[in-house]
Amino acid sequence: MRVRIYKQSCTKGPASNAFAEMWYNSFIPSSSFQADGLNVPAHIPTVNKEPLMRDQFQTAHAPSPRGPYSQAIITQGRQLWVSGQIPVDPQTGQLVEGGFEAQAHQVFRNVKAVVENAGGSLASTIKAQVYLHDLRDRAALNAIFAQYFPLPYPARTTIQSNLGEVLIEVDVVVALE
Repeated sequence: MRVRIYKQSCTKGPASNAFAEMWYNSFIPSSSFQADGLNVPAHIPTVNKEPLMRDQFQTAHAPSPRGPYSQAIITQGRQLWVSGQIPVDPQTGQLVEGGFEAQAHQVFRNVKAVVENAGGSLASTIKAQVYLHDLRDRAALNAIFAQYFPLPYPARTTIQSNLGEVLIEVDVVVALE
């Protein structure tokens, strides 16, 4: 099922409402409810009977996405979902050399840049997901992680993954105030 909802398609006004209602109803219009004057099918993601709003976020202070995905998404519930950041220097566009520690610091600088430019703080991180090329780097990861995230630490999952030359990738979910 393809469901993509953008804030732009849900703005107020007769033209945008007509377009949004036509678009929403092109899916399964049978069991639906009214939200902001729109007939919204029940299968569309919602929050409190309102269509789920999400905005793309991008900063030049972190590497641009290298594929068809957003650098980050801000949801209606004021959460920032940051896509996996890899150890690419945003100024040069090059993968950082120097081993695991150098790559880990660059990854966390990239994560911090996205979070802070979106108005958040690493202190408000809810969840971090870390992908390691080699799980033997966990001790170094823990020491570096503690330099960027204050107590109480966010929930975290660490997974081994074949990342090629990339030794670490991190994505996070942050509560925005």
